[in-house]
Amino acid sequence: ETTYSHIRDLAACEPTVNLITGMVIPAAEVRVETEQGTVIIASCAPQQDLAETLSSTDEGCETVFVHNLAAGQSFLTERLYHALTGPRTYVSDCVLNDRVPALNHQYEVVDWDHDDQTRVSHPYHRIFFTAPAGEFTLSEREYEATGTSVPYVFVGGETRERPEDSYFQGCNRYVPTSQIETYRRGDDSEVAFVVGEGAAVPNDVCVRTTESRWDFRESHLSRSGSGSGTIRFHFAPNASTQQTGVRYNYPHTHCIATATRGRINGEIRNYYMRQERMHTQYPDGRVTYSAWSDVGSLTQGSRYTCTDRA
Repeated sequence: ETTYSHIRDLAACEPTVNLITGMVIPAAEVRVETEQGTVIIASCAPQQDLAETLSSTDEGCETVFVHNLAAGQSFLTERLYHALTGPRTYVSDCVLNDRVPALNHQYEVVDWDHDDQTRVSHPYHRIFFTAPAGEFTLSEREYEATGTSVPYVFVGGETRERPEDSYFQGCNRYVPTSQIETYRRGDDSEVAFVVGEGAAVPNDVCVRTTESRWDFRESHLSRSGSGSGTIRFHFAPNASTQQTGVRYNYPHTHCIATATRGRINGEIRNYYMRQERMHTQYPDGRVTYSAWSDVGSLTQGSRYTCTDRA
């Protein structure tokens, strides 16, 4: 009796792949070679004794990931293959690789939405992660990706003038003020809020100048000399007096001496008081004057003398 060896041809059949168990069972066409020719014993029969565990690789999956946005993680992937007939035969798409650590998401603030009414800043984030193949962006602009908002921070308060609302009362220009509170937003910019009305600030804007004058008060007349004759003291073109020792309340302008014996002298001293008043110019153009008031004491002003000898 002749014995023939079985020949298993794996290339002629498709293997059975079980992704759940991770196994690949090859199938083979079994034949024998006889003197009469090739005899096929089994067509693509499973070969349990040649079963293998599927292999995995990240080749071709370097930029494919599984994302869990709620958990803030992304996962690397891999694909399964076998090499029963020599070259790799891939039997799956890129699937989650749970044997390596997850890639944690990172968040970069790219913009802000400021709510001045509630005084809260809401960030917009770029969501990205770093994998062995480089950095990958999941979202360029995600509203509050971290679920957190940033309350405004109180910086300080101040009283701020409003010159555009100024008004006048008498000499005073009043500048209204506002009570201001300043806050720092999430992006470090600052915003000011008007929280109340402040007191108006008065500023005296009248222009004051002091005017002065000399006011006549007294005219003193005197006579000297051992001679005799007449001296006339004139206070108007055709008015004069000879009486001395009296303080006149009107000025005298000159004297004329007429001697009949010896020498006689006449003297006039006019006295004045310095006075001042305030000239006030108001913002609306009005002008007022205060009453004249005396400053200091009597001061001699004009002096006139006359003399004659007989």
